[in-house]
Amino acid sequence: MKIVMKVMLFNFVVLFLPISSSEFVRVTIRGESSIGKTDDNFICATLDWWPPEKCDYNQCPWGNAGILNLDIKNKIFVNAITAFNPLRIRLGGSLEDLVVYDVGNAVKECPKFRLQKNGLFGFSNGCLSQTRWDELNYLFNQTRALVTFSLNALYGKIASREDKLWIGEWNPENARQLMEYTLEKGYKIDSYELGNELCGSGVAARVNSVQYGRDIIVLKNLLRELYPIASTRPKVLGPAGFYDEKWFSTFLETTGPGIVDGVTHHIYNLGAGVDPGVINRIQDPVYLDKVAHTYRNVSRIVKKYSPKAGAWVGEAGGAYNSGGKNVQDRFVDGFWYLDQLGMASSLDHKVYCRQALIGGFYGLLNTTTFVPNPDYYGSALLWHRLMGKEVLAASHDGSPKLRAYSHCSKNKPGITLLLINFSNSTFFHVVISVYPFQKLSERRSQREEYHLTAKNGYIQSDEVLLNGTPLQLTNSSDIPLMEPILVDSYSPVCVAPDSVRFSGFGQDKNEGSSSSKDLTIPVQKTITFKDRKKDQNWFRRQFSKQMNQDNDSNDIDRATAVAAAAYAISSLKDLGLPYQREQPETSKISSKGKKESTLSIQEPGRASKSFSGKGTMKSSENPDSMVPATAATHTKKPEKTLLPAPSFRKTGSTLEMELSGSSKVGRTASKTEVAAKPLHDKQPSHRYDTGTSTSKSDLPTTVKPPPQPKRQSSTGPGMRKAQADAWEEAEMARVQERYDKQMATILDWEQKRKEKAKRHAVKSEGKLEEKRAKALKKYRTEMEYIDQVAGGARAKAEEKKRKDQLKVKEKADTIRRTGALPKTCFCF
Repeated sequence: MKIVMKVMLFNFVVLFLPISSSEFVRVTIRGESSIGKTDDNFICATLDWWPPEKCDYNQCPWGNAGILNLDIKNKIFVNAITAFNPLRIRLGGSLEDLVVYDVGNAVKECPKFRLQKNGLFGFSNGCLSQTRWDELNYLFNQTRALVTFSLNALYGKIASREDKLWIGEWNPENARQLMEYTLEKGYKIDSYELGNELCGSGVAARVNSVQYGRDIIVLKNLLRELYPIASTRPKVLGPAGFYDEKWFSTFLETTGPGIVDGVTHHIYNLGAGVDPGVINRIQDPVYLDKVAHTYRNVSRIVKKYSPKAGAWVGEAGGAYNSGGKNVQDRFVDGFWYLDQLGMASSLDHKVYCRQALIGGFYGLLNTTTFVPNPDYYGSALLWHRLMGKEVLAASHDGSPKLRAYSHCSKNKPGITLLLINFSNSTFFHVVISVYPFQKLSERRSQREEYHLTAKNGYIQSDEVLLNGTPLQLTNSSDIPLMEPILVDSYSPVCVAPDSVRFSGFGQDKNEGSSSSKDLTIPVQKTITFKDRKKDQNWFRRQFSKQMNQDNDSNDIDRATAVAAAAYAISSLKDLGLPYQREQPETSKISSKGKKESTLSIQEPGRASKSFSGKGTMKSSENPDSMVPATAATHTKKPEKTLLPAPSFRKTGSTLEMELSGSSKVGRTASKTEVAAKPLHDKQPSHRYDTGTSTSKSDLPTTVKPPPQPKRQSSTGPGMRKAQADAWEEAEMARVQERYDKQMATILDWEQKRKEKAKRHAVKSEGKLEEKRAKALKKYRTEMEYIDQVAGGARAKAEEKKRKDQLKVKEKADTIRRTGALPKTCFCF
């Protein structure tokens, strides 16, 4: 009975365990220009006014995290802000339109917030004292924070009988007193914002769009008066609410250009914090895509009415009413947060303010202990340090569960790629292509990797691991160092399920990580199962299909295969990867039962999902497991020398004569082609013995391209011609080199396939005489097919070479006319 129960339990566990799979993806980064530009300090966090009495759903998660009660001298809190150097902080929130400022003799009383049934959000008016303002500014000066202060926009207005509408003009006097005191004390404020969530239908109150536009103009004029020097004048932000196209349009039409410096809007796209479905929405890319239209519309309307202003996310907390408990303060929230950062920056937003730095369930810091939550490390701080302000287009045609965002690296040349894996079962092996790639390929040697995972793989963990190491405060309450590991730039990026990876590449050899140790990532196995095994080599499937059909019905399919072959061969150059590398001995790939290497042809619509030969090789220990072949550095010799193919029983047969003649012709053509065309630096070391051998003297040498011509300061006609000639010569050499590599690849594939077909034909001949004719026919069919594919690929390569040379000549003519060399990657 016990044995039966154990078996049943085992079957139950296996049944519900997620089955891991693998997908190969090619991410393309367009590096020739940016698609957007963020502020230098894109990451922003808020401090809110909520008192301890703020409760939602019978939970009161704010404690003393509000602006008036927060322990701003706490060492962890100070260090957390200082680590950004600087952090942009917004002081604002729902109760800001109830706050008065007790500076000088501005107000008679300075009340504290208290519960009030008929008050906005259920609270009475509150007050910011002069002492507290001094303490806050000491903190900001100490941590070098950039401060946005949100002003009370209802000061001087009265509530009308119409639902939630407040009427009248804004009274700027209390704001003037605060600004004058701030100037007198020498406090620096980066920007002032007016009101909170008063636009559109409002939340607890609303203001007419035309009146709000007039109020913003009053604020702008006040700042012009107090700060006559434009370079030191704080920016003006608004309206700080949820996007309503008609309201926003009217507001911006009222202000006109040059008044608003940042158009702020709020995002809470995950629903109510109490909703148990929040955690599912966080990892649903289809759901997360829905908010993109809001980002797009805000950017569009800002460009239309106020082109010099930028779109800002003034407040974003994911789930409203203080956030989702045990969700937004855990590792899983990083999927939503990082995706929002990538989406907003790609759609031309300048700043993204997270609600909140501390407080509620969505705080970056724990409300009571101040210890950083996972989003502080993995999302906010890493983004701030790695992602520069220039946004690049990044795309792939793989699963929507993989997100890719790319920026120029921050404060150094290079590119940083952010990859987010929403899947809980799929490993993504990513090969990166960057255009234009010439400069990048010259610079890259190693790549910086920051791999973020949850502790023990539990996505609701409150701990985050960086490259396998927990991120925790030091004994002195300092933020820990967040060092990358260094890997070979040419190796694919492996993104594990439920993880995030930042990859920085393209730096000069003497730049990059501050780490003194060169660490490497070991070859990672892809977990698969036999019952889920899929043949990812599209070309091999097509070839098998061709062989199983009648010869007369193959014309259309073969034409398609020829085009696919040519496309795949040209793609080898785009990948910037050699055709084939040997497996290292450490990967333990046995030579027993080794198969002929084939040229991987990518299936249309699945081009980035599988890279046969380069992406993976199958292990003989487990034929279903796959390991990346990109990190191979050693050559493994065959354990046995293959015996010559068996001869036919009858001498002088037609098949035997054809095989002999084909072999001789193939060898002659091979030597002729090899002598004329340079091959790869790395040739496959395992060659099957077919009765011929190649000596070292027959091996080709790789022609190195001439050095890149240096820019000349003179732009005279003589200098321009010399400059253009040198550039043209170098580019022609590159075109020829790419062509030579393609032709070598084609020749290598052609030889191997013919050798394989030959051996297959010999083995297929059985003892019966009638099989001889069938084997001969199949052999001839294979030869015709191989010649057709190889011929089509050669024609494609020739055509590409001709077009590349034509482009080089056209650019050289442009250089001769203008004296300006063409641009390379935007990030260098």
